[in-house]
Amino acid sequence: HVTSWRMLVKPFMDWICRTYLPECKATTTVSNEFAKLYKAHYGIDPRIVMNASFFKDLEPSPMPEDGTIRLVHGGGAVYGRNLEGMIEAVKTIGNPLTLDLYLVPGGDGGAYLGKLKEIAGDDPRIRIHPPVKPQELLATLNHYDVGIHWLPPYSANAIYTLPNKIFEY
Repeated sequence: HVTSWRMLVKPFMDWICRTYLPECKATTTVSNEFAKLYKAHYGIDPRIVMNASFFKDLEPSPMPEDGTIRLVHGGGAVYGRNLEGMIEAVKTIGNPLTLDLYLVPGGDGGAYLGKLKEIAGDDPRIRIHPPVKPQELLATLNHYDVGIHWLPPYSANAIYTLPNKIFEY
């Protein structure tokens, strides 16, 4: 989805993969679909290592008595992940939803994070929090009812991803 990356970096990454992956003694990737793509494009058979957090024995949090559904999303504030779509959806649907975002600023100096804060405005149902430490993430997310993740299918990564969020939620 980033034109400069697609035109300048992608060909270089493809060259690196074509040149060096066949020389590797072992390779890994995060899903069967990615493994199939590596096989088709580079002739290698990577092993699968899922990107999942360690198991934590937690009980579901009780729902609020007023029926509010507490949505949560954690991750990087990176363009192309359509976090603004989540914010707009909650604003459009209205009550009984809240949305809490635990976001790590992206490599853009926090510009996208600032845009998200602007879009959320002063809606008290939408809160943008600083990121939490990895060892605190599961307990933090456990206070919510539904973890949400939406990534538009603009690339093979977006189409075949099984985000760590699925395991964290």
